[in-house]
Amino acid sequence: MGLRIRSFAQPDGSLLAHWHPLPHHAAFPGVLNGGIIGAPVDSVSTGALVVGYLKGSPPSSNPSFTPVGRIISIIGRPESAT
Repeated sequence: MGLRIRSFAQPDGSLLAHWHPLPHHAAFPGVLNGGIIGAPVDSVSTGALVVGYLKGSPPSSNPSFTPVGRIISIIGRPESAT
C-alpha cells in the first residue's frame, strides 16, 4: 500500500525520488491532485534533511518545520496572465 515512493541517494548527497502517479491520484482527468503531490515532496525533503543530520551536515540555517497544534494560515494568489 502507500504511494510507493522510491528514493535514491545521489553522489552529491541529495536524494532523487521517482513516483508514478496513477489515474486515481487525479483531481480531474489528466491533472494530478495538489494534495497528493505534497506527500512525495514532503517525503523527499524530510529524508534529505535527516540524511544530512545523520552525516553530520545539518542545514546552514534553522529548518522550518510545520507546527502541530497551531493554526496554519495559507494564502493563494492567482498569477497574472500578462
